[in-house]
Amino acid sequence: ELAGRFTAEAYDAGVEAFKTGPGADDFSESDIRLQPTGGTTYHDKKVAILQARLSYSATTTLIYLSDPNPNVRTFGTLSGGGTGSVSSGYLSNGWVWNMSVSDYTDAKGRRFDDGIEADTPVEDDLSTDEDEVIAAAIDWIEE
Repeated sequence: ELAGRFTAEAYDAGVEAFKTGPGADDFSESDIRLQPTGGTTYHDKKVAILQARLSYSATTTLIYLSDPNPNVRTFGTLSGGGTGSVSSGYLSNGWVWNMSVSDYTDAKGRRFDDGIEADTPVEDDLSTDEDEVIAAAIDWIEE
């Protein structure tokens, strides 16, 4: 829904394939089409998404759904990845297991489980008081 606020037109965003049978190739595909969201939109404004290694799952989804929009740009370092749907459960010793049960491919045929590079790579220098990632995003917005 958030990514839908960045566009005025619907577009194909990718395909999610779900495991549906016991065979190695038993998958069914589901096309993902992003629809504009009603209410307040930002399709006519620049939108900066900040990302880093701890940005994964929902952030990765926002990044790949927003990627086709020329008004959206990402800033920071490689994201954490993590696409697709997850199934989880508990082992008898109390441990929790998680397993991916789908595979996502964006509209350009890319997979992002290992992360997504930022459109504008920016390393944050922790020895200063300035946040270089936010500063780079503000500079772009104010251009």
